[in-house]
Amino acid sequence: MPRPKGSKNKVTLQREFIERERMNLIAAMPAHQRRKLAKERVEEFANKFSDLAEIYGPYPEWRVEGDRKVNANPNYNEESYRYYSALAARTFLDLAQFQSPKLSAIAVGQVSKMVVVVKGGLPPRDTTTAPALPAPQNGVVNDAGVNAAGRVR
Repeated sequence: MPRPKGSKNKVTLQREFIERERMNLIAAMPAHQRRKLAKERVEEFANKFSDLAEIYGPYPEWRVEGDRKVNANPNYNEESYRYYSALAARTFLDLAQFQSPKLSAIAVGQVSKMVVVVKGGLPPRDTTTAPALPAPQNGVVNDAGVNAAGRVR
C-alpha cells in the first residue's frame, strides 16, 4: 500500500529525527562546551559594538555650561561613539551577507529578450519638424534586423 499523498518519506523522517536528536544533545551540553557558528559570533560582536555606541552616544538633551554645550549623557564621548558606531556598521554589513541572499543567487535562469515589431513604423513625436518614417515593403522585419527592402533597422 503506497503512503498517503503529501506525507513524508522514510529518508525525510530519518533526517528530521537525527536533527532533533542532535539539537537535544546540544541543548543538554553545558554552555562552555557548545561551539557557535561564525555567523552567530559575528552577530554577537555587531550587537556588542552597537550597545557600546549607544553607551557613548549623545542624548537628545544638551545644556550650556559656561561657554560650551554639554550633553545630558554622563558617558558621552564623541570619539568612542564614532569608533564603536563604525565598528558596528562594518560588522552588520559583514553579517548581512549571511542573512540576506544576493540577487545573483535569486536570479535563476536566463534573461530573455523580447522584440516588438510595429507594422508601418512609429510616427515621430513632433510631426512638424520630422518627416514620417518609411514603412518596410511587406511590413515585416526579420531576426537579423534587416527588413524586406534590405534596410538595417
